[in-house]
Amino acid sequence: MALSNNLDEEIIMSILLVCALLFFLYLLPGITATYYTTSNNVSVLMVNIFFGWTAIGWIIAFILALKGLTGSQIVRTLIFTVAFVLVTFIMAIAEFAAVSSI
Repeated sequence: MALSNNLDEEIIMSILLVCALLFFLYLLPGITATYYTTSNNVSVLMVNIFFGWTAIGWIIAFILALKGLTGSQIVRTLIFTVAFVLVTFIMAIAEFAAVSSI
């Protein structure tokens, strides 16, 4: 019974980790606008919260967050975003593969 209990805890922790990473990714446009203190950070956050669940809403919020930044800030943010998305999906696949193989 102890093995089953540990397995359940691993599954729950894996799901929580993936959910936390996806939640951070969901709020990334709002976080970006707040970090660079753009003049439209409240509107970016509102678009992100209310329409970010659609791909188009998330992209619009991200474009609004990048508006007014310098070229190096945009490049740095895009590199971070792509790297974060790749790491999130790789971790999610690895977690679910490990859990499903047990």
